Amino acid sequence: MAYLGSKFPRVKVTLNVIKGSSLNYPLIENEEGIAALVSKESLDDAANQAVEEMIDLLQPHTDLSVPEFTMLMSAAGQSQISQIVDPLKTARFFVPKSILEAYDIQLFKKGAE
Repeated sequence: MAYLGSKFPRVKVTLNVIKGSSLNYPLIENEEGIAALVSKESLDDAANQAVEEMIDLLQPHTDLSVPEFTMLMSAAGQSQISQIVDPLKTARFFVPKSILEAYDIQLFKKGAE
């Protein structure tokens, strides 16, 4: 398949299985933060579900109420579009590492398997 002469960089992906934990949708972590990825029939549904997934995942690790944490996510989080060309649309909700660090949230501990 040709991509108009573009060359794609190589990337390294590490997958970790965290025993005793489960996620409804994929979660991606990089040096900048974490993102929940959700695919639904509409982009609105995908974006809304991604936000809900992130709030459900992170809020219990803080001393904030759900309304307080939702306001924090509204100010600090970013809804992003992943793709809209497949029958299902995919959105992600990104939270910067600075928020995780401010609340000492450590979802992926080094060496945990």
